[in-house]
Amino acid sequence: METVFKAFVNQIVVAKLVPVLAAYFVLKATLDGAAGENPLPSIIAALFLMSLSATMQLMQGWNSGGQYATTDMLTSLWNYIVGQIMPAAAGLACVGAVINFVRHRPWTRMVFAAISFLSVSGLLTLFQAMAA
Repeated sequence: METVFKAFVNQIVVAKLVPVLAAYFVLKATLDGAAGENPLPSIIAALFLMSLSATMQLMQGWNSGGQYATTDMLTSLWNYIVGQIMPAAAGLACVGAVINFVRHRPWTRMVFAAISFLSVSGLLTLFQAMAA
């Protein structure tokens, strides 16, 4: 039963249904833009759908299949977020702070957000050391 479900998800949903839905959202974004509406929600939905296959493969690689597979997945997900996503978010916050500074808008919140994004892994290590 498990192999049938995996085959259905991989061969039908991911391989055939997801690209069609992503194409629909690209078409919807084009029509929204032509009508003068905001196309960003449709663009984000299309990008999410197109990254679904790679995300599935990434998480399947993290699955150890052992007794502690759930904790292994959560640990790998946390390490990915802290090592890949947070530094990128900190860089974007710095860029936003510079843009706001040039436009004479509040920029200090973005600087503090960038600092906090970069200190997440250090705080986790500190909390683990305090708990031990």
